[in-house]
Amino acid sequence: DRHAFFRSIHGTMNHILVGDRVWLGRLAGRVPEPGFMGVDGIKSLDQELAADFDELRREREKTDNAIDAWVSTVTADSFTQTIRFVRRGTPQEVPMWWIASQVFNHQTHHRGQITTMLSQAGHDPGSTDIFAMLMEESARQF
Repeated sequence: DRHAFFRSIHGTMNHILVGDRVWLGRLAGRVPEPGFMGVDGIKSLDQELAADFDELRREREKTDNAIDAWVSTVTADSFTQTIRFVRRGTPQEVPMWWIASQVFNHQTHHRGQITTMLSQAGHDPGSTDIFAMLMEESARQF
């Protein structure tokens, strides 16, 4: 327990996974069953979807692949499409770009918390500067 909003590094990583799956379900037009906030049995924002780290890594990879697949279908015009879903019992209608922004901003927010918890635990998370990471990746490709 690191006294974070989702208690631990593992809990925070599970929360990011929950959020991504809830929003991907909404983008796909999938409607959760009554009493659930997301498809595939998601009931709460702090729900543990994977109890051990190896399982969490596998589930994260599946979800990252689903995000990649969704991104490959997006066009400039699709960002203006209206997405309809129910959030906390209230019907919502928002442009797709709001949800796309939420997915990536949500991950960034909580990944920043994880790097803080790693630092507090005595581990160097390395550079998290996106520009530096892109430059490093670019140098490896060319």
